[in-house]
Amino acid sequence: MIVHFNGMPGTGKRTVAVLLSQRLPGRLVDNHSIINEVIRTHQHGSPAYIEAVKAETGRILRLYPDEPLIFTNALAAERAEDRARLDQIADFARESGRVFWQILFGCDLEENQRRIVSPQRGPQQKLTDPVVLEGLHRDYTIYHPPAAHRLELDVTRLTAEQAADQLVELLAIR
Repeated sequence: MIVHFNGMPGTGKRTVAVLLSQRLPGRLVDNHSIINEVIRTHQHGSPAYIEAVKAETGRILRLYPDEPLIFTNALAAERAEDRARLDQIADFARESGRVFWQILFGCDLEENQRRIVSPQRGPQQKLTDPVVLEGLHRDYTIYHPPAAHRLELDVTRLTAEQAADQLVELLAIR
């Protein structure tokens, strides 16, 4: 099984993914585990950066062929490279015969801005600026194409534990 969380920065994807990875058990692949490594040698957004992220994602997928994987991302429908990242994971799942769950994390802007300033985000090189986040909400739509196993989860009023509990139930994870 491959589970992919996609949503705006600061919605709690990683926090919920940590809880879910303990319940599966599964391997968490937080988007910053990839991009923070790639950005050391490539300029963010450059063609070389995009190719390096794609290569690292592919390496991770091949490295763990039998373990449940839980990916987190903030991928925009308006950006071709973002659509390609999600499609790469979905294609790998299909080609390897693994169930692919696509989960959209929704959160209203006010709550999202409250969460994004969390002190735990800074050391992980995550976005912490609520003004930038407001622009993302205005300018981008999270990529969530039709899929066989697709969920939308509004986490605005949920704790991470509550969201993980709902996912365990919805994904029929026992």
